[in-house]
Amino acid sequence: LLPYIIIDAPPAPGRLAIHVDERLAMQQAVEHLVQLGHQRIAFLSITFSPKPAIYQPVRHGQYLQGYVAAMKAAGLSPLSGWDDLNIEEDSVIETIVKRVRSGQEATALIAYDNCDAMTFIRGLNQKGLRVPEDVSIVSLHDRHDVGILTKWNAHMPSITRYPNTLAEMSEIAVDKLIEMIETEQLIDPQDTPAPIILPPKLIIGESTGPPPALRSPGPPA
Repeated sequence: LLPYIIIDAPPAPGRLAIHVDERLAMQQAVEHLVQLGHQRIAFLSITFSPKPAIYQPVRHGQYLQGYVAAMKAAGLSPLSGWDDLNIEEDSVIETIVKRVRSGQEATALIAYDNCDAMTFIRGLNQKGLRVPEDVSIVSLHDRHDVGILTKWNAHMPSITRYPNTLAEMSEIAVDKLIEMIETEQLIDPQDTPAPIILPPKLIIGESTGPPPALRSPGPPA
């Protein structure tokens, strides 16, 4: 048997897993938006970019549990009907725009990752809606260096997001593997060891702000 560690994945028999606390990340995202004054917060669990099939259902479940718990803890009702939108990008943007403009739907959106967040921001801008003036957006998962990506687009605000932790998880995995090898620690194929869970660290960007109803009116045109 060889020591076996997998990063950014859920616990499973015969391997040690390292991942971020997704449920807590969602709770922090909701709390941040509530502190800004938002009461209608939607979790957009659809995604346009490929995700690791091994982890997506587990991660989605953790995010959803955190969303429901955080909304209820704030005395708010979780919004339904936002996780079954048509996966075609144009259709999704049209639906989001219609709901945001109605004034009765979400004033803040929580996206699965920064690529999806940028897709939503670009689509909303093309339809005349501004981020964060009309709607705030948070990204739960940074799959790329979003700071570099947003610099390519002068109209793209810096996104409120969680940083990519793959490098940190990789360092922890290497150190743990060395320790397991030196101490001859082996994981029984039938055992599921407790995972190493990293705390999430929300980075506040320009994509979140108070909802429209709480914003001070700008100077007359």
